Amino acid sequence: MRSTQGVDVEPELVVSAHAERRAQQRGVSMDALLLAARYGDRSRGKAGVVIRSGTQRAVQRMVRQGVPASDADRARGVVLVVAEDSQPPTVITVRPKWDWRVS
Repeated sequence: MRSTQGVDVEPELVVSAHAERRAQQRGVSMDALLLAARYGDRSRGKAGVVIRSGTQRAVQRMVRQGVPASDADRARGVVLVVAEDSQPPTVITVRPKWDWRVS
């Protein structure tokens, strides 16, 4: 992942400056963002974007695939808006973290 400032963390994903700001404001670590991007449940949004969500099912999938449970739990509730049609895919924004266990 790399930010628009050129920080290279994962080569197949770009995180926009806006998404970095929102993640910081909303208490979402870059590790949690990466896990949500990689394992999050996928749904179609408006204007061709993809929504990646750190749902309970996604967290269970992470753990089954070898992600430590404590790391996977940090991705719970993280929601990303991703432009997958751009090359490489770009995280546009990070939605407010929502605690799935509360409702």
